[in-house]
Amino acid sequence: MALVLLIASAVYYLFYVFWQANPSVQSAIIAGGFAVLAVLITYWRERRKSLQEAHREKKIEVYSEFYDIIFDMMKRSKIGDGVEEFDDTELHEKFMNISRGVMFYGSSDVVLAFSNWKLEDISSSRPTHAMRSIGQILLAMRKDIGLSNRGIDSLTIHQVYVNDDIRKLEAGT
Repeated sequence: MALVLLIASAVYYLFYVFWQANPSVQSAIIAGGFAVLAVLITYWRERRKSLQEAHREKKIEVYSEFYDIIFDMMKRSKIGDGVEEFDDTELHEKFMNISRGVMFYGSSDVVLAFSNWKLEDISSSRPTHAMRSIGQILLAMRKDIGLSNRGIDSLTIHQVYVNDDIRKLEAGT
């Protein structure tokens, strides 16, 4: 309470001195105040930008690990090794690292998409259900690192590595 009273008194005294000063001194004080304010705003913007850039590098590292797992699964399924051949402990460790990275560096969209994917039933009757869930994560990750998702949805993003028409898979033809 005493601190609030002290601050209020200091502000009152500064305004009192300001209003008693010569008009040319008042304009110099106002100009100086705006200059200090501009420097502070520039400092905080640069600081925020450098923090975002530092986090962007970590995000890319975490997101790349997720992409690597997805592409490795796709590659194994194409050459016939099957997804079942993954070492469970290795896969579990990779997903724990990704989960930790998503919690620390991921945007709220990435965290929500990742959480929804982990909660969903993979044994859905629709073959593209899991692909859509993973597509939501990929789209959220792209958006988080500043890439545009215009014209891409949670299914068409997979067309990059799927040879068949992805929309035909959804239609069941």
